[in-house]
Amino acid sequence: MTQPNFNVTPGTGFHMDNLLALRGMNSSIIDLIAMDLPFNTGRNREAVGGQYSDQWFWVEKIHGPWMEQIKDSNRAIVEVIEAAMHTHSENLGAFLCFLSVRLIEFRRVLKDNGSIYFHCDPMAIHYTKGVMDVIFGAKNFRNEIVWKRQTSNNAVTKSYGKTSILGRLVSGVV
Repeated sequence: MTQPNFNVTPGTGFHMDNLLALRGMNSSIIDLIAMDLPFNTGRNREAVGGQYSDQWFWVEKIHGPWMEQIKDSNRAIVEVIEAAMHTHSENLGAFLCFLSVRLIEFRRVLKDNGSIYFHCDPMAIHYTKGVMDVIFGAKNFRNEIVWKRQTSNNAVTKSYGKTSILGRLVSGVV
């Protein structure tokens, strides 16, 4: 088996837009990818290096060119994004567009026996799985991990108890 040609030092961390870092990496060099994206809370969040807006909006000058790149890669991804826009919102379509260009690059840099773990907003997870099935292959999906809900202190409630950690983690092995 040929060893991967690393053009980055193993164990290197990047503090930047991951799309820029990914596009600079050689193919098939990564064993494990773990992602934890913003959850579209509509609030500004603090992060290392400043603030970011945790909200998704369709911006034609950004998302239009990305959609063209995605269409060139796989038309089925565009169909998932468009379905999300029609059934949920344009903003979810923006999120999936943002994510899809990155997932395409993740697939390229991930080794054939690598794994990807994705922590996602419960409102977006099923649309995201559709995109991941197109990119990584539905047969490569291994499991969905759903966080255990805490029990409610109030027996009379109109909602489920909060999760110990919000969201879901989807794992796929390629």
